[in-house]
Amino acid sequence: GSAVTYVVTNRHVVLDSDTVEVSFADGTSYRDCEVLFVSSEDDVAVVLLPESAARAIGYGLAPSTTKTQERQVVIAAGYPGVAGSPSFQITEGKVSNARFSAPAVIDEGHPLVQHTASIDPGSSGGPLTNEEGRLVGVNVALLRSRQNFNLSVPVEAVLATVHRAAAIRARHELRRAAKG
Repeated sequence: GSAVTYVVTNRHVVLDSDTVEVSFADGTSYRDCEVLFVSSEDDVAVVLLPESAARAIGYGLAPSTTKTQERQVVIAAGYPGVAGSPSFQITEGKVSNARFSAPAVIDEGHPLVQHTASIDPGSSGGPLTNEEGRLVGVNVALLRSRQNFNLSVPVEAVLATVHRAAAIRARHELRRAAKG
């Protein structure tokens, strides 16, 4: 029945919080948003926004329908801190490795997208898109000892986490309805 709006970010961004505040560039802010589900394996978190947000924000990014490939152009967006406050940043680069394994960052068997679109501390949870503006991944880490070595959780893992979160929400709604 009602519209549902999720915000996807990294688990390490929300840490162990049950609720978070979600703010947008236009100054709109939503307090006490439920952290619905976190995947520690992929470092992805799904936050549930209030119903009013769906009407105000509309649709977000659509997932890419094509497989991510090496040398593909990608765009990273985020809000890293500059002089103590968040500052919007958008950069362009290419996929270096579409299935990079990084057990020190993400659990074994959960590949990442390695790319050259610059990200900075604070860019975590920001989208990585293709040239059409479709989601390719969620930025998760950078390797400071290397140049242009940035990592994103691939869209497939992000979608799997969102589907798990939606299933949890549906179960909660069914329980609420049964109690009645």
